Amino acid sequence: MSDLLNDPLLAQDTPRKPTLVSVGAGVSGIVLIILGAYFGLLGWAERPGDLPDPIRFEVQAGQSFADIANQLQQRRAVTNTTLLSLYARLRGLDSVLQAGEYEIPRHVSPQMLLTLMATGNVVLHSVQLAEGLRLQDALARLRSDTVLIDDLGIGLANNELQRLLTRLNLDLPFAEGYFFPDTYHVVKGTKVSDVLLLSQKAMAEKLAYAWQQKSPSAKLASPEELLILASIIEKESAEESDRRTISQVFHNRLRLNMRLQTDPTVIYALGDAFDGDLRSRDLRVESPFNTYRVRGLPPTPIALPSLDSMLAAAQPSEGEYLYFVARGDGTSQFSQTLQEHNAAVRKFQLKRADEVTGMPQRIGRFISLEGSEGVGKTTNIGVISQLLEARDIPFVCTREPGGTPLAESLRDAMLTQRAERVNALTELLLVFAARMQHLENLIKPALARGEWVVCDRFTDASYAYQGYGRGLALERIALLEEWVQDGLQPDLTLILDLDPTLAEQRMRARAKDRMESEQLEFYQRVRSGYLARAVTSERYKVIDAGQTMDAVAAAIEVQLTACISDWQTRP
Repeated sequence: MSDLLNDPLLAQDTPRKPTLVSVGAGVSGIVLIILGAYFGLLGWAERPGDLPDPIRFEVQAGQSFADIANQLQQRRAVTNTTLLSLYARLRGLDSVLQAGEYEIPRHVSPQMLLTLMATGNVVLHSVQLAEGLRLQDALARLRSDTVLIDDLGIGLANNELQRLLTRLNLDLPFAEGYFFPDTYHVVKGTKVSDVLLLSQKAMAEKLAYAWQQKSPSAKLASPEELLILASIIEKESAEESDRRTISQVFHNRLRLNMRLQTDPTVIYALGDAFDGDLRSRDLRVESPFNTYRVRGLPPTPIALPSLDSMLAAAQPSEGEYLYFVARGDGTSQFSQTLQEHNAAVRKFQLKRADEVTGMPQRIGRFISLEGSEGVGKTTNIGVISQLLEARDIPFVCTREPGGTPLAESLRDAMLTQRAERVNALTELLLVFAARMQHLENLIKPALARGEWVVCDRFTDASYAYQGYGRGLALERIALLEEWVQDGLQPDLTLILDLDPTLAEQRMRARAKDRMESEQLEFYQRVRSGYLARAVTSERYKVIDAGQTMDAVAAAIEVQLTACISDWQTRP
């Protein structure tokens, strides 16, 4: 028996129990694999992405993580939805992503991306209630803002201000002026009502502060009266340094029971019927807002006043001024007597300002119409003329180069077809020589007489044609502009924009001068020049000249009417 037990063959068939060492080795291998996978996942999650550009991404309320991950992959913000889901579950982030709009940087890692959405670091949009707007105009802008949700209801018109208070559950004596004009930063999808409540709360705080600062000399019985006066001051002047003195004028008039006789209140009384031209008959309109007829303050504010205007209403400067008139440069001239006031009107509104300030007087308004050949400038000069005639505004129409006999001769010299090559700089100098003659003998005298000037092209054409078209340095043109014009610029420039190919088709039937004979590529550069100029100042208004003639005329009327209204309310 003992021999059998010691037989090596039998010993080979006997199963061996696993040792502690072999089990440990197996477990260690599994652990290493798990740790390797874990740290590999962490490495993947921390690896920066490579988007072509930053993107905006919106997480909807109630959206599943899987749907979010798929959309992120479609937008190339992540490369692997499985790994993203696994990492999110391990970190407990898959169920805490917050709804909203996010700005995703180019090189965002999955870890940064999930943290961004879990912390709710959403994009904030700027929503503005502009100073000096009527509440109904501010409300219209808010309700049309695509960032906001209009929750006020279809049945609520923008001018139904008392119903607005009911809708917002606000107990106020009036709605107009009771919302603070400021820039508010909100997330996409914010309700219009929430913005209004935020601005109303801000106004309550600002008004209380201004009332606390009220001077003993201020003739105001309540914070509401302060708000009303502040709105008038807001509309009368954008020059902060003048506002306390304007407040002085109104306080003195209130103390003496004189009518305030302020144009902005009449314009508010006219409402949407105001066409930009305040006529003598308008000053006789029956309205509690017509301060030419009614003594004291109007019943409500006429606009959204700034804090500066509220402080000016609360703290009028000391003095005996009863009158003021716009100087034409944004500031006002103040007078104690009617005789002084009438003299100031003659000085600043009826005489050339070069007798007063050494600069050209801008009593009249200067409108230029720009665009390359074939866009319809001549036709639409007629449209502008009809609009001004309908408003009884005196004006002159002119053109560049040209406008005076000598300037017209220079125009002919520049545009006549000739065998001799005309250098681009020669062309530019001819234009500015004609412009100098034009300014001194027609444009400046007309503006000084109070006439409006409507000009077919001005200096913007030099930048577009000789700068962008011919390739001359824009700095050279700017030097000539400064030398010749001495700061004088149009108040409004309407740019008629049209594809040069369509413009060329319009010109086929007419005889062409030297400039009109240029190649299509030249006019494409000219067009790009005009559009580049258009973004540099608010005086430019671009109009699509490819529309029907009636549509172009209507667009011009909209822009001109808006400018006339602004010029009337802020001289």
